[in-house]
Amino acid sequence: MGLQWTVTVAHDLTGFAGGIGLATAVGLASARIGDRPGRITTALAAPGQRSLTFHLFQSAVWLALFYPFTFDLRDEVSLAGSCGIAAVVFAVSVLLAEWMRRTGQRGPMEVLVRRMSYPRATPIPRRTSPTI
Repeated sequence: MGLQWTVTVAHDLTGFAGGIGLATAVGLASARIGDRPGRITTALAAPGQRSLTFHLFQSAVWLALFYPFTFDLRDEVSLAGSCGIAAVVFAVSVLLAEWMRRTGQRGPMEVLVRRMSYPRATPIPRRTSPTI
């Protein structure tokens, strides 16, 4: 219980600042790579190009595993187990996104949002004059 309390307090104290710091560190590391990103960098960028799809994918996995009306594993899995599940879900996300990138597929949710935002043009009906 002490470790969980410590992690909870550390997360609350450093959550936002830690997130901003991590994003900055990733940005700086990416900038150092320069114009020739490697395979790992390209693979890690693939989920970001399909961010809505993989955000919803990860949310669906967490819902399926931990909510009371699904598998309800929240009391069964330890903190280390949750971190392990998170790492596996992240790795699967990166592998799926990289496969989608290589096959030239966009994320399905990005495609859906684009279709909803920019509907196909429908022909405007001609105005006919009334017949007498």
